[in-house]
Amino acid sequence: MAGEGQDDDVDNTNDEHTATISHAASSTDLKYTITNAGSVTVTDDDAAALSKPTGFTATAGNGEVSLAWNNPSNSAITGWQVQQKAGNNAYGSWTTISNSGPATVSHTVSGLTNGTVYAFRIRTAAGTVNGTQSDEATATPLALVIDPLPPANVPVVSISGGPAITEGDNAVFTLTASPAPTDPITVNVTVAAGSGYSPDPAHGGATVVVADAHLPPADLLLSPTGTSSSGASLTVASGGSSSYTIALAGPLSAGEVVTVSIRAEGSAITIEPAEVTFTAADWNLPQRVRVTASESGGGSSSLSHRATGGGYDNVEATLTVRVPAATAGVTLSSRSVSVSAAPGAGRTDTYTVVLDSQPTHEVRIRVGSGLPAAVLVSGPGGAAGTSAILTFTPATWATPQQVTVTGVEDNLEQSSSRTVTITHRAASDDGDYDNISIAPVTVTVPVVAAADVAVQQGWLTRLGRTVSQQVVDALQQRFSAQPAPGMHLTVDGAAISSAVPLQENQQVLSKALGFERSSSQQVVAGSAFSFSPQATAEAGGTPRLALRLALWGRGALSSFHGQENTVSLDGEVSTTLVGAEWERETTVARWTAGAA
Repeated sequence: MAGEGQDDDVDNTNDEHTATISHAASSTDLKYTITNAGSVTVTDDDAAALSKPTGFTATAGNGEVSLAWNNPSNSAITGWQVQQKAGNNAYGSWTTISNSGPATVSHTVSGLTNGTVYAFRIRTAAGTVNGTQSDEATATPLALVIDPLPPANVPVVSISGGPAITEGDNAVFTLTASPAPTDPITVNVTVAAGSGYSPDPAHGGATVVVADAHLPPADLLLSPTGTSSSGASLTVASGGSSSYTIALAGPLSAGEVVTVSIRAEGSAITIEPAEVTFTAADWNLPQRVRVTASESGGGSSSLSHRATGGGYDNVEATLTVRVPAATAGVTLSSRSVSVSAAPGAGRTDTYTVVLDSQPTHEVRIRVGSGLPAAVLVSGPGGAAGTSAILTFTPATWATPQQVTVTGVEDNLEQSSSRTVTITHRAASDDGDYDNISIAPVTVTVPVVAAADVAVQQGWLTRLGRTVSQQVVDALQQRFSAQPAPGMHLTVDGAAISSAVPLQENQQVLSKALGFERSSSQQVVAGSAFSFSPQATAEAGGTPRLALRLALWGRGALSSFHGQENTVSLDGEVSTTLVGAEWERETTVARWTAGAA
């Protein structure tokens, strides 16, 4: 029995597969009823499928383009083909790449025109079978232009002589190389024969080495580090200012100018100035820049520096500016004050309160006296009391507010000084300032001297006696005077009465109306008035009764002088007394009642 394999034109895995052949026989003779099977191995002669190339690129060169692609790892590939076109022209025919095979992954196309855009495609080949073409890749060949090197800056060596010398002295000569050499220069100096002299064979020449300048690279030096810009930093307090300096790393030639522009990143900091300039005369003199931080603070910013001119073109440097966040707090200008309880000067003292940072909301600070009987407090424009309220807003937080501490005059002699504590309590919708801890202020009330109390009590006693005496005198004069009905007025010692014609009272009227000047002492001491209506009698023949009402007033002025040890007292006491009285007279008795 013979079998024949069929060509299916399909590439099979491992290039082979196995087929099973079954045999079966049937008969009434049981010896021939069998079933059997066998296997046959079939070798696959079909090639693997040719896939589309991937990773295809084109890189331009001088008159050529380099092509590259990924390795498809297909052993069935027998070669590669390439197709190209120039500009908008149509693609040319496919060309087989010489010596290409399964492992080929690149190819260079030469003989191209620089400046022309070329497009390329590739595909695989397996015998007469061609694979799928790749995507298009383009490139434009360009000629490589190499700029000629600039002419070398060759130093020129010159020699200059010193002052004239006397025979036997040493002559001094100076060698100068300009521009400064980058490497040491060896110069042979010889003495040429001249008129009247000839060079010494042993000392008629010398070799001089002009050292190289060893110039540092162009760089900007920023303080506070004083070195290259890398790592330079500056710390500025919130709302405050600081400074740093800029200098060049090396000298400048005559006529060269270097300008450094400075730019601040963000709005947290400001700088002054924003530009500095260096010349050959001041390149090594640091120039100062002031940095000011905003009130809000917190975080860091950077200052960018860029130089131009004098071999420093595009040299850059960066300075980091750190602004620590402002901390909430309250500052008192003083933690202790002193006031007196004695009369006179020294009964007040002051201190100020201010916030340390800008709050987000209004801050109210209550200032309270620990002993109002001895010490009172007041804020700006307020009256002295047991407490005062200071209000700070986000706009006025940095303005100090004054607290006035007043000692209470107690007129008592104190054997020892007293201390009173003034407390401060903050309230705000800003969580950092609400109920923040604030230091107290200690108030010292010194001892009240006995002499101070004695002098004050003596003064008060003398004043009380003077006032009492004036009242008693006024009442005595009123009781001793014979009441007269009608209106009576005395101004500055001049009397006017309703019983006297008006034209005869012109002088009194002038004083009363202010036409004639009188001092206040004259008016007080020499003025009085009384008014009493006419008496009336009862009718009907009954006993005669009389009821009289009188209004009166007078002024008084007294001066006094006294001295206690080294303390003297001088003063004037004036009083004005106004009274009213009722008088009733019968045939039996007469009585008077009144008030003053």
